[in-house]
Amino acid sequence: MVTVLRWSGDVQTAVEVAGRLVDNGVRHGVPSTTPSVERQLALSVAIDEAGVLLIDVADLDPAFPCFEAAARGEKGRGLWEVASLGARVTWFLHHERTGKTVRVTLAPSSQTSSPAISEPRSPTASQRAEEGPDSASGRRQ
Repeated sequence: MVTVLRWSGDVQTAVEVAGRLVDNGVRHGVPSTTPSVERQLALSVAIDEAGVLLIDVADLDPAFPCFEAAARGEKGRGLWEVASLGARVTWFLHHERTGKTVRVTLAPSSQTSSPAISEPRSPTASQRAEEGPDSASGRRQ
């Protein structure tokens, strides 16, 4: 899929990310109460105008308890592994039907991507100096 779209990023990483995302959707995105003939999971891949790869996995479960903990690897490892490959992970509810979409974005090779999950850091001395004397604690007001 990614090769057909001629995405300029790391195709192996994109395939790995898509596989992990689909696996996560199969494990957690289809409610056990859904009859087997109605169970579905949809994978969609596109490139936006900036060349960023969008990988969407849509499922039937509108709930996503503890998304932030899951993305940090505190509740399972799937989304954390996706983020560790350089992907940014988000999710949103469907408006037309039941369920949600988990979206992963990957920057093309020519761009660098900021980590999907980052720990809060204290500002450096030079950053504090740039902010001015009122922000000695490192907080902007």
